[in-house]
Amino acid sequence: MTRKDRLIEAALISVGAGATGAVIGIMLIYQVDMSDIFTLAGAIIGAAATVGGAIWVADRNSNREFAKEVDVLSSDFVKLLAQAQLVSSLSPAPEGPWSTEYRAALHEFGAKVRGSLMIVEQAIERSKSLDFRHRASLINLQRILSFSNDFYADCFESEEEPHPLDERDWRVIVPDVVERVEDSRKVLRNV
Repeated sequence: MTRKDRLIEAALISVGAGATGAVIGIMLIYQVDMSDIFTLAGAIIGAAATVGGAIWVADRNSNREFAKEVDVLSSDFVKLLAQAQLVSSLSPAPEGPWSTEYRAALHEFGAKVRGSLMIVEQAIERSKSLDFRHRASLINLQRILSFSNDFYADCFESEEEPHPLDERDWRVIVPDVVERVEDSRKVLRNV
């Protein structure tokens, strides 16, 4: 619950308590039987406790669901960032040859990007607890992961060589992925 929700909740409780007190006071002034007063007070307290308890349980479940979804995304982001850092550390000079370690790290990065892309797509499609800000951040991340996945497929899974004028480069794409992942992590942590 947000601060505004808590203030509304407190105002409603205050108004309800005041109205209950006023009704019981009026009943006492007009000398209504005490058993009727206790019956009314019990009914009001019981109804308030039931509604309040249901709201509390729904809020708690929503918070747990959100935390669970953020944990899944965050753990995947940590693994993707680790793989991206490995690729960056092994990156050759701009015109230098690719080492076997760099090529293997790119293969692992490509596989991790595919897995992360699927997780992000599922989070966007099926999440019940992420708000619009979270979804917008994940959609931005989805775009760069999809771009990276397409480049990986063009480099390693295509029969044809990339076009000579193709300006895509792993030294640019990997930092872009890292930047978008970090942005999404910040948004999910509400920073």
